Formats: sequence, structure tokens, C-alpha cells
Amino acid sequence: MLNIAIIGCGQIGSRHLQALSLIKEGAIIYLVDNSSESIDISKERFEQVVNKEKRENFKIKVRRINEIESDIDVAIIATSSLNRAMLTKELIEHNNIKYIIFEKFLFQNRSDYSEIQSLLKEKSIKAWTNEWMCFTKAFQKIIKWVLDGSGIEIVVSGTFGLGCNAVHFIDILDFISNREVRFTNIKSNLDSNVVKSKRSGFYEVNGEIAIENGANKLLIRSEDKKADGIINFTFTCGQKIVESEFSMGVMKCSFKEAGQLDFDKEYYVPPQSQMTDKVVLDIVSSGQCDLPLYERSAIHHKIILDLLDSHIRNNSDWSGEGCPIT
Repeated sequence: MLNIAIIGCGQIGSRHLQALSLIKEGAIIYLVDNSSESIDISKERFEQVVNKEKRENFKIKVRRINEIESDIDVAIIATSSLNRAMLTKELIEHNNIKYIIFEKFLFQNRSDYSEIQSLLKEKSIKAWTNEWMCFTKAFQKIIKWVLDGSGIEIVVSGTFGLGCNAVHFIDILDFISNREVRFTNIKSNLDSNVVKSKRSGFYEVNGEIAIENGANKLLIRSEDKKADGIINFTFTCGQKIVESEFSMGVMKCSFKEAGQLDFDKEYYVPPQSQMTDKVVLDIVSSGQCDLPLYERSAIHHKIILDLLDSHIRNNSDWSGEGCPIT
């Protein structure tokens, strides 16, 4: 039976737990969180979705990090960026971990990236970050159709914060380039109005970021307006164009070639509560998955840190340590 730990049982942590209920063989799942309320909500959400006939295949154990009594196959670290590095070090110090899935945004301090990378290497732990878009069939099929051997241009626009979301879009660019090519020509045009996040102590930034990766290009446009929940994607490669509208788990796409509509198609994009089980099973069965490895994801994150850190400090009342995005 798999031993899985979820460190941080807030909103996203509880959705990871719900997805784990879909593992047919069951699992021992350790929940770690200082908030008893978060633990209770997570357990309640698990009970809402678990197959009652297979409920006995699961054991949910609430523990402190230093009280986990088994080696861990997969640890999911779903805390906020503020304390994730500290808790990662504590987890590795007290437990034998085979694989880790990190939530984004990884860490607020640039020095944490190399420190955690060195620790993972020292302990022979393979890790990924939950930049999940290219894990889904929708994005994989769009990319496969549009690529024709020449450079691809991606434009992403909508009402979303760059701090919280930009790494997802950078990973699409990286996925197209086989997560090998260096990022170049990184430019930004950020709004001077830095927004306080709904989560206390965190900030968000809107504006534009442009990045190149070999022959491939990405432009992200984040607008500060009333949120409609829609993210627009345009993928252009030679004579092929895919225009997509993503909202509420549905990706509505128009596939065009040489200026003519080829076909329209809708894809279902599963929520986190229907995705983590597949990621975990891929990892434990093959040691691989379509999420970016930690080493590559760290590059995505440091791009955003470098762009947003001084901008937030210069345009808000923030004067603390690190870049307060999550």
C-alpha cells in the first residue's frame, strides 16, 4: 500500500486528498497541518467523494512532521510559499521520502531554490512542481496539432495575477521546447498598481511579460478588471492557429489553418480533485510524469521572482523579506 503525505491541508491540499480517493488500491495518507479546522475540512471533503465500498482501503492519519511513522512514497507539499522551504527541510530531516510534488508558487526567497535543490540531490529525492497544464490531454493535443516544425507563438490573456499564474504559462513554453532550451529576451511591462491579495500578507501584479525560448515565444497579458473566469490562449505556428477559451474546466478551441477554420472542439480539463491520483500513479509506477521537474520549475519561478520582487517593493507598502507572492 502506498504511503502518501500531504503537508498543508488548506484549499488546494484538500483537493489533492480528494483525488487520492480515486486510487483503487487505496493508500495510507498522512495529513500535516497546524490548523485543526483545515484537517477537519480535508477529511470531510475526502468522505464526500471516496467510494464507500473501498473506504476501508484508506487510512487517514493526522500527524506532525516528526511523527510520521512510515517511509513516504510521495509527499505533496501544499503549504503557502511563505513557509514551504522551511517545512520541506523539516520533512526531509525527519523522514525518508522517495518523491515530492511541490505546489507553486515555490518559495519567496531566491536562495531557497538552490538550497532545496542541493538537499533533494543529497537525499536522492526526485521532485516535480504542480504546473499542471501540460499534464492535461487538452493542452497536449492542442500543442501536438499546432506544431509544424517552426517556431510557435503563444499569447495568454485574462484577469489573473502574474505572481500566482505566470509559471503555468512559462511551463507551456518550456514543454514545447522539451524543457531543455534556455529562456532569453525576458521583458515586462507591469502595472504600477500592485494589488493586495485576498490572502493576508501576499500581493499580486498585473501587466505584460514576454519571454522567448529558442524559436518559441510567449506573451502573457494580465488585466486588472472584473474577473470573468476566462483565460484566452492563442497558439500560432506557421499557417496553423488554435484560439482557445478556458473557463470552468472547459477548453473551447477553434483550429484554423491558412486562415480557414478546420474544426472546433471542446476539451474537459479536470480539476485538481480529479488529477493528483493520476500524477501519483505515474510517478510511483515509472518515476516519471508530465509535470516539470523541480530543477526546471525553479527556473520558471526565478524568472517571476526577478521580475516582481523589486516592482512590488517599489509600488506597495511591502518591506519584508522575500517576494510576497503565493
